Amino acid sequence: MPFNLDPLNPFPFYSIMRKRSPVYFDEKSEIWNVFSYTDVRKVLWDYKNFSSEFEMDGILKGTIINLDPPAHDKLRALVSDPFSPNNVGQLSNRIKDIVNEILNNVKGNEIDIISELAIPVPVRVIANLLGLREEDLWKFKDWTDSLVGVNDYSTDKITELIEYLSEIIAERKTEPKKDLISLLLCSTVDGEKLTEKQLLGFIVLLLIAGNETTTNLIGNGVLTLLENKNSLYELKKDKQKMTTAIEEILRYRSPVQGMFRVAKNDVELSGKKIKKGSAVLAWIGSANRDENQFPNADKFIIDRSPNPHLAFGSGVHTCLGAPLARLEGKIVLSTLLERFSNMELVDQRLEPITNGLFYGVKSLKIYIS
Repeated sequence: MPFNLDPLNPFPFYSIMRKRSPVYFDEKSEIWNVFSYTDVRKVLWDYKNFSSEFEMDGILKGTIINLDPPAHDKLRALVSDPFSPNNVGQLSNRIKDIVNEILNNVKGNEIDIISELAIPVPVRVIANLLGLREEDLWKFKDWTDSLVGVNDYSTDKITELIEYLSEIIAERKTEPKKDLISLLLCSTVDGEKLTEKQLLGFIVLLLIAGNETTTNLIGNGVLTLLENKNSLYELKKDKQKMTTAIEEILRYRSPVQGMFRVAKNDVELSGKKIKKGSAVLAWIGSANRDENQFPNADKFIIDRSPNPHLAFGSGVHTCLGAPLARLEGKIVLSTLLERFSNMELVDQRLEPITNGLFYGVKSLKIYIS
C-alpha cells in the first residue's frame, strides 16, 4: 500500500485524491496511483498502453491475470464456457443446498457470517467445480489467503498447495473426471497441451478467483444491509431488487480495491506524463465512489440504475468468475432474508483483512432470529 489508508474506510481519502490529484506519483513506492472513474476505467480497459504483463514471481506468473491478448485470450477461452452465466446458473440448486446445510447447523442465535458462511460457501463451490475434496476446504482457504497476502505470506504453505494440486493432477491423468482439472488436462493452446506449470497456475488462479472476491462480497453485503436498515426492509418487501442490490454492494464496498498495471508506452493521463515501464495502480474502490460518475456516490442506493461500476475490472481482463460471484452473493443474501425475520450486528470491533488491495473484514458476527 503506497498510502496510510484506513482499511475500513478509505473513501474519504479517495475523495480528497480525486479532487486534488487524480493521477499521483508516490515517490516512496515509485507507483502512479489513479483515482478518478474515467482514468481508472482507461487503465483497466486499454491493455495496449497499460499492460498486465508486469513483473511477477511465483505460481501466478504467466497466467491470464499476467498476460495481454492474444496469449491472454487463448488461455481464457479454455475455461470461459464453464464460467459463462448460463452454465453458472445451473449451479443454483447446489449453492442453495450448501447455504441451507450450513444454516441448518447454526447453534444458538449468533453466527459469524465470515467464518461460517462467506468462506465455506464459495470455497466449496469452486472446489466442486475443480474436482477437489470438500473436506480440504480450510486448507484451500489458508493456502490462497497466504498467496494473496490476506494472511502472512508463507513459502511453506505455497509449497503445500503445489504438492497437493500436483497429486490431484497426477490422479486425473490416469483417471479423468467431469471437472475443470480434467478439462484443462485435455485442453490445447495452438496445438500444444498446457505445461505442468501453466496447469498449476491456472488451477491456483481459479481457486483464488473462486473464493476471495466472493467471500468479501458476501461479508460486505451483510454489513452494508445491516448498516442501512431502510434498504434491508425495502429488499425484504421486494425481493426482485436483489439483483440491483448486489451491484450496489459491489460498487459501494468493492471486494477488490485496486489493480496493478505497467505502462507499455509513454502515455499521458489527466495531464500527467507516465513513462514506459512505470508501475500503475488503478484504484477501483475510488472509481466506484466518484461523484462525477455516480450521483450521491457515498450513499447506498439499493436500486441504483444505471450502475456501471468497475468492481470486476473492465475490458479483456473483466473477472472470469464475476457471474459465479454474483450468483453466490444473491443466493446467500436471499436465503438469509428468507430464513430470518430479524438480523442485527453484534457489538464488535471489526478487523479488516490485511491485504490493502482487498476490502473485507476477518469476522462479522450477527444476531439472527
